[in-house]
Amino acid sequence: MLSQSHISEPPQDTSQDAEDAGFLVRAQAMTLVPRRPIFLQQIRRDAFRIVDGCVVIYQELNGDRRQILDILGPGRIFSYAMASLENCEAQAVVPTKVERLVNSAVSPMEIQAALYLSFQRIQAHAVSLGRKTVTERIACFLLDLATQFARGIAGRASRKTTFALHLTRAEIADYLGLTLETVSRNLSRLKREKLISFVRPEIVTILDRAALERLAAGFSPSTIRPALALTTSE
Repeated sequence: MLSQSHISEPPQDTSQDAEDAGFLVRAQAMTLVPRRPIFLQQIRRDAFRIVDGCVVIYQELNGDRRQILDILGPGRIFSYAMASLENCEAQAVVPTKVERLVNSAVSPMEIQAALYLSFQRIQAHAVSLGRKTVTERIACFLLDLATQFARGIAGRASRKTTFALHLTRAEIADYLGLTLETVSRNLSRLKREKLISFVRPEIVTILDRAALERLAAGFSPSTIRPALALTTSE
């Protein structure tokens, strides 16, 4: 995260662009309005780094459907360059604090690297949707969010990781190409088999990371735990 000196008040000539693009301007920081579209094409000169919160990149589909393409957590950068993705839109799923990156705070190479990372993640996600089973997709999803949103690890031996699950079950379904019922059923089964736990839907703890990693890699549930019987196809 950049120091406070790198978080500048938005210039007067671009503040209206920020408001129109889905931002609330707050002095030296900016806050994304939850579930309001971010019109990337209107952010003409700026890039933004996520300080806290979550942004999704998605495409609208026919019939009030959409496909979420990428999930961005703290530290990720987004900019107008992401509008080059055809029919691409962005949205914060919770109140999301961002910092405007001026020329002195970020280089063109860093912006290019951030865009390339999103391209890589979207490509990997396309492979996941096309070739991975339901169990593999959900395991990969949980591991990715644990990396991006981890709140801490409770001991190396237990390898427990707690993270904020900002997406609703419906949004998870939009990301994984599944039905809401399939997402809920498989998360409940992972909880029942003590691979994960959640007292509240938005706070998840990975209890057995090694087992989850093996599920994500395509190992049969029966080879990980004999009693583990998870749905492996839609």
